[in-house]
Amino acid sequence: MATANTRNLWRFTAAIIKDPDDLTAASPYGGTALGLIGDFVLAVENQHIEVHGEEFGGVIVDYVRMGEKAVITGVLRTWDDDAIGAIFPNTADGAGSNRKLIKSQVAGAGMTKPGKLASAGSFKLLIASDAPDHNPSLLFYNAIPMMDTQLRISSTPAAEAGLAVAFRAAPDADGKMYHMGLLEDMSL
Repeated sequence: MATANTRNLWRFTAAIIKDPDDLTAASPYGGTALGLIGDFVLAVENQHIEVHGEEFGGVIVDYVRMGEKAVITGVLRTWDDDAIGAIFPNTADGAGSNRKLIKSQVAGAGMTKPGKLASAGSFKLLIASDAPDHNPSLLFYNAIPMMDTQLRISSTPAAEAGLAVAFRAAPDADGKMYHMGLLEDMSL
């Protein structure tokens, strides 16, 4: 065990990368850069079932591990057209700027209507550290992109604005959900 050192604190800017295909290449690792994510949180909920021992009066004697639910929430720090198109269900090219426009409507040509599975837009997601040799990165093998539970845009003179986004992990065809660590230790 190394001696504690404040230089080893995790502080880094994280890039969002869609569908990386070569973790040994330079960023964006053969994928599509979707901008920067700030204030991101990986929340993992472990599910367990209690095992009660009748011989001990019904007290809990063990747990059966079931599975995990994992979600990344954060703030999209940049208005990136590729990110907007990948994360938000209803977008269009702006008429004047040709930049992405986020739309909220439940009917109309080309609109994603309520009831569609969100997994239809899933992709491999890499949250890549800007110092991949020193700080861990996070790879979701099948990320379902979503707006965070409430789309919040905050803007004050003292802080940058951003869009609240979420990515939920689902198993890929091989049953992999996520890996976290140095890029050199991960495989696609």
